[in-house]
Order: sequence, then structure tokens, then C-alpha cells
Amino acid sequence: MGNTLKASSVAIAKPMRKAAEFLVVVLIMALVAGWYFIKQPQLTVADGKGHDGVTYHKIYLHFKGATAETVYEPPFNKRVGLPWLAAQLPLEETRAFLLINLGSGLLTVLLTYLTLRGRVTAVVLFACLAPLLCYIHSPIRFPNFYPYLVDPPAMLLYAAAAYLLTRRHFFPAVAVLVLSCLFREAGVYFAVGVGAFLLWHGDYPRRSALGLIAFGLSGALLVWCCQLPPSQDVGQLIVVLYNIKHKLLEPSGLLRVIAGVSLTIAPFALCLMRTGRSALAPSGMAHCFAAVGLLLSLVMGAVGGSDTTRIFFTGFPLYALLLAEWLHDEPPLRVALLAVAGMVANYFWLVILDPLTALPINDTSGIFSLTPDHSHISVAMSVLIFWFLCWLLLVGPGWSLTQAVFTPSQWRNRMAAPKP
Repeated sequence: MGNTLKASSVAIAKPMRKAAEFLVVVLIMALVAGWYFIKQPQLTVADGKGHDGVTYHKIYLHFKGATAETVYEPPFNKRVGLPWLAAQLPLEETRAFLLINLGSGLLTVLLTYLTLRGRVTAVVLFACLAPLLCYIHSPIRFPNFYPYLVDPPAMLLYAAAAYLLTRRHFFPAVAVLVLSCLFREAGVYFAVGVGAFLLWHGDYPRRSALGLIAFGLSGALLVWCCQLPPSQDVGQLIVVLYNIKHKLLEPSGLLRVIAGVSLTIAPFALCLMRTGRSALAPSGMAHCFAAVGLLLSLVMGAVGGSDTTRIFFTGFPLYALLLAEWLHDEPPLRVALLAVAGMVANYFWLVILDPLTALPINDTSGIFSLTPDHSHISVAMSVLIFWFLCWLLLVGPGWSLTQAVFTPSQWRNRMAAPKP
């Protein structure tokens, strides 16, 4: 009888803990979103539309029937999803874009939480949600500064795909990634990457994997069918070759790429450096999918465009599960301190401001002082120096801060040991 009551109490307590955890996530999300919504001013470039947003606004007017333009700049003419959605809302244009983006950001956080829940500890869970909540390009932070942005809806669909992949719903996941092509054409590569992985993986039927690849490639056709008439398009291959030359083969460009990627991945990679190469091997199929997402995000961030920090971060929902794996078995305090370090590196307490110049040319003002992509090389150097200090204090050898915090008995023994 006693065992029965104990089992029933455990069965009741577990759902209650999950419900309480969910409510805490929702509360934190609401507080953070409310803070940025109130405090963050909108940029003023091009009447608040920014650089890319000017074209998205033209596409919005196209769907509203308020313009007769027949030419739209690539690759923005392929990203018709958000302008079309905004055109369906009976709101002022900027509010329509902002509402869709903030709603997408909140749902992205919730879906990522559901993907990670039950797989990691609470500390690791919140460490993995922190980037989506308060990093510079957070989908609930950055849209308040830049409402005309297509990344949050794409991130929402990536989060939905990750959730489906962890439950082995492969065709629905690839379908969602194909749909994401209407917001960012990068969804084609993610969709094909999933199919290619399953083709390589021995546990999945070869015919089904080939079907997934074909289904993913159909996303490219979908983009072409839905795009608006382009102006002169130099082609993605030319963009890639240009970025290889200027971002990877030039020392300053490569430094900016490393610093830009580190703003997202460094808190997790520092733990990986401590645990060794064995942690690089994903422990299951879901983690392998996340590794594919990480690799593709890294490639696209490095050569797919000029904004390395933003492009790499956009794929975060797809590879968050792998980053959580890197934190596995780490002391909770170390994980918490590194999570805070990531928030500090992304200036979570600051509002994002307009730069002094409209074009990003070695500027260190406003948004360009926060990300290394277009700012002076000193910004990239300062980011990397910050992470080196974090490694030295929290992860590295010797008298690190973590040794003092995590093992006070060892600290006392060292202090009491006779000097050689």
C-alpha cells in the first residue's frame, strides 16, 4: 500500500514540476519581452525601415496593391513570407511587421523549450534559452530595434522543425523547413541537409531518405515560383566567392567571422574545450541533426552574407540541442557563470542605438559597437579578449575562479600545502 501511494505521489509530482517549470519560462519570457518592448527605441534609418527593410516594405505595398513596381532587389524578392503576412493584418505597416516578429520570437522560445525539456537539467535549459531571450539578435529583442526583419518567422519554423526532428517526424520537419524558404532561402539547405544525413545514416530506409532530399530540393522550386520579379541578380555563387575572399582569406575578415560566431557559441564551446573532443561526437540521432544544423549555420554565416553574427544566430533553434549536449555533466555554477558571460558579451542590458553613419564602414557607434561584422577591428579583438578571460577564469588551468568556487576543499588544501 505504501509503495502504491509513493508511486502515485511521484507520478503526480512530475507533471507538477513540469508545469511549474513551464510557468517560470513563460514568466521570464514575458518580463524580458516587456522590458525590451518598453526600453528599446526603433532605428531611424530610412524612416525606421533600415537597409533591407526598404525592399521588404516595397513588397508589403505590392501585396497591399498600393504599388505598381515590377522590379525588386534580390535576394529580398525571394523572401515574400513576412511582407505577405503583414499585408493581411489590419494594422499600420510597422506595427504589423513588429507584431508578427515578436509573436514569432515568443513562440520560438517556447518551442525550443519544449525541444529541450526532459533532456537537460534546469540550469542547462535556461542557459540554452538565454540567447533567444536577450542576445543582440534575439527574436524578442532585435525586432524592437529593427521591425522590418524576416529572421524571427524563419527561426520559428526552424524551432518547429527541431521539435519534430527530435520526435522522428522527418517528413513534417522537412516540410516546415521548405516552408521557411519563403522567409529565408537558407531553409533549402537545411531541408536538403536533413535528407542527406538520413541517406548517410544506416538506420533509415534509403528510399525514404532520397524522397526527403527530393522533397527538400522542391523548396528551391517553391522559392522561384513565389519570388517577385528581380533586378540584376549577381547570383549566390558570386556572393559566396566574394565572401570567401574578403571574410576568410583576409586576416581582419576572418577575425571578424570568429568573433561574430563566438558571440553565440563561445559559452558552450568553452565547456567543450574543457571536456575534450569526445563531446564533439553527438550521442543520438537528434544530436546528429543538430550537428548538421550547426555546420550549415556556420558555413552560411561565414560565406552566405555580410552579417556573420546574425546569420549564424538565426539557425540557433536547429543546433541548440547540440550546444546543450556540450554542457552535459558540467557543474551547474560553471554553466550559470558562462551563461551570464554570454549575456554580458551581448550587452543584454543596453538598448541598441542607431550608428552615426548609415553605411557600416569601420564604425564603432550604435549597433556597430556591439557586433564585429562591420565595425572597427578593435571590436572583434575586444570580443575575443573577453572570451579568453572567461576561459582563463572559468575553464582554464591553474588557479581558475571555478576551482575556487566548485572545490573549496581543494582550495584550502592548496593554501595549506607547504611551499616547495
